[in-house]
Amino acid sequence: RYPLVTGVQTCALPIWIAAQHAAGGPGIQTWGLASDLCDAVVVGLWEALLDELPPATAATLRRHAAVVAHGGYGRREMAPFSDIDLMLLYDRQAAGPVAAAAKRLLQDLFDAGAEVGQSVRTVSEACRLAAADATILSSLLECRALGGNADLVTRLEARLRTMLRRAPKRHARA
Repeated sequence: RYPLVTGVQTCALPIWIAAQHAAGGPGIQTWGLASDLCDAVVVGLWEALLDELPPATAATLRRHAAVVAHGGYGRREMAPFSDIDLMLLYDRQAAGPVAAAAKRLLQDLFDAGAEVGQSVRTVSEACRLAAADATILSSLLECRALGGNADLVTRLEARLRTMLRRAPKRHARA
């Protein structure tokens, strides 16, 4: 986290971000603060969603799904008016409840006025799409877990690195 956020309550972040920007703060610092705010909102909505589910369903999602930031948001570079690039990454055990959870999370974000670029994928699906589309690949290379099982993100990153090592020239050209 950025040192300037230390001790600042999440609800004060929009004011803090505007003040830093108005004072001529570096863009990268402003982007980081905006990412912190976005993280707090997304994670708060995810946790609230899980709290309202039956305990077994919530436990399944916590163990077998992850909320993932990617692209500019994954890099912690939220420019003004950026969309929120989110992926709900899951494994087979969460196949049942993941669609309803994704729908609810996205609806809550849309209701809050956020523009969301979203997807719901397994690790295999994400890798298959990344292999076929350089834009997806570059976006997923810059991902980070926000909530849920971070091991899913680690598996995704490992598979993407392996894919790049096997055909570096092809991916560089793409």
